[in-house]
This record gives sequence, structure tokens and C-alpha cells, in this order.
Amino acid sequence: MPSALADALVQLFPPLAEGLDDDEREALAQAVEVVRPRGGEELCIQGSRERALFFLLEGTFALKLGDEQSPADLGYLPPGGLVGEVSFFDGGPATASVVQVSRRGTALQLTAEAFERLALSHPRAAAVVCRMVCDTLAARIRVATARYDRVIATEARRGDGKTSVLDLLRTLFGTRARP
Repeated sequence: MPSALADALVQLFPPLAEGLDDDEREALAQAVEVVRPRGGEELCIQGSRERALFFLLEGTFALKLGDEQSPADLGYLPPGGLVGEVSFFDGGPATASVVQVSRRGTALQLTAEAFERLALSHPRAAAVVCRMVCDTLAARIRVATARYDRVIATEARRGDGKTSVLDLLRTLFGTRARP
């Protein structure tokens, strides 16, 4: 019989329900650590090199970018969200901070070390987690691209030689303007 934690994972993250059997779901549930930050506490700090993927189970989390004195609010993450995925895979510094903004919240932390152990003991579970992260990143890129289509067209028509959103996107995608 699956644990309550395994049940919570599959309820909020449907790809886990579809791609894993009970044994694999339970192995994933055993690989994660429950984290319960209080309101105002950071789950992940911009610039830190903690290699962990967080599954957001309960509460509301804010995504913040910039220094502590004047961070830019990038929005809120509801239950069912994933954070930390870039640093989890590339080992680089966290690109933003994630702060618990509701009175209480719950996240599940999957460290890189725990993931490696999971990959050895239950390779399909690790593959499904990877696929879920890839699908999440692909969806974010598609949404961002669609939102910027209008801005890019406006900037391209402006053509006044100033640094523009188009230039920033070229940097992001590793492209450049025509010579």
C-alpha cells in the first residue's frame, strides 16, 4: 500500500501517477525529504549552489530575483510547482530565491545524491522525474516565447539601434543580429 507521501506526489504531479508503478512511487517518496518553511522563510536562495529539486505540495511560494534589499517579485508558485531544477541538473548557482509567503507550506526536497541513488535502484522512476522536469521547462519556454512575440515584433519595428528586449533574447538563445 502506498504511503501518504507517495499519494500526495501523484495527486499533485500526474506524470508520476501515469509513469510509475506503486513500488517506484514509494521509492521516490522515500528519496525525498519533507521541508516545511514558515512564512517569510526561503526554500532556496539566489546564488546558492544547493543541488536540490523541490516539489511544492502546500502553500504559496514567491519567486524573487535580485538583492535582499530590493528584490523583484517574479510571481507566485502554487502547489504542484517545481523549483530548483536548473541548479539540480547543472550544479550552478540558483537563479532566483523562492520564499514561503503563506503562513505554512510544504515542499519535498530531492537532492542530487538522493536522485543518483534512486536512478541506481529504480531507473524508471528517475527517468520519469527527468521527463517531468523537461516537460516543465519546455512548457515555460513556450509560454515565455509566446508572451515575447509581441514585444519582439514591436522592438524590431522600432529599429533605433538601442539595446532592446530582442537583444536580450538573442543572448538567451545564443544568437545575434545579422552582421
